[in-house]
Amino acid sequence: MIAVGMGMVGAAYFAATCSAAMPIKGPAEVEMLEDDVAYVVDLKTGDGMEVDRKSLPPRVREGDVIVNGQVDAPLTRWYREELQELHDRVVTPSNGGFDL
Repeated sequence: MIAVGMGMVGAAYFAATCSAAMPIKGPAEVEMLEDDVAYVVDLKTGDGMEVDRKSLPPRVREGDVIVNGQVDAPLTRWYREELQELHDRVVTPSNGGFDL
């Protein structure tokens, strides 16, 4: 489950379906940051997790990929490029060139 650009309803669903007790086992993408919590997605299993924001590296940003407790810059860059390619394949431009 990857919730890209989620609104309030998506955020509420994500929060309701993720497990606060699950530790980050492998590469995880930071999906959303709030005051005290972060919502992350385990990239191996697709499981959503709510974690204490203090457990993440300082200066972490939404979209960063965390590996072994650190932001993995090359993997983050690759992941963002993959998401952009997926977006470009899925979104069909209208006559005006705007995304639908």
